[in-house]
Amino acid sequence: MKYKHGEHKCTRLKYYSNHKQKLAKQIEQLKFLLECKKFELTPKHLTKSVKNTTINSTSQNIKQKIEKTKQIFLMKMLNIEITQTNMNMRAAKNNLHHTEIQLKRTLSESEFIKFIQKQNLLCNKIAKEKESTLTSKIEKIKQERMRKLGININDNWFANKTSIVFPQEVK
Repeated sequence: MKYKHGEHKCTRLKYYSNHKQKLAKQIEQLKFLLECKKFELTPKHLTKSVKNTTINSTSQNIKQKIEKTKQIFLMKMLNIEITQTNMNMRAAKNNLHHTEIQLKRTLSESEFIKFIQKQNLLCNKIAKEKESTLTSKIEKIKQERMRKLGININDNWFANKTSIVFPQEVK
């Protein structure tokens, strides 16, 4: 491509590829954040931000108020992060659309189609890897919450006599 179309076109192709991959990751990140919101889970990166925020008090009532305030703050931060991710995705889609138009004008139809197909395959692979990573993060957060609440799962007592697959938290 570099020899056929020049350095500028090659740079434009790399730009498209990099931003398409970032968009794929952002889409998976948004799914993760929405899943956290749905189950009122706090992602680790947000939990760490308030971990050192402590007010020493002997009053149990004050301690409960502090924890409740932290949880409200974390959910608000999660909502802000969801909003920002949506904004980033919109901007990325817009940039990709404009870049795609430029590439269509300068590449042959077959080159353009091949390039887009390869990028779609690559982005699907990246999205699946990211989804896998984020799914395991969600499970770890759920397990941590269950541990803090003192909920132990004992699979031995649960007998499923149906063909329905029950989620772990339902068991």
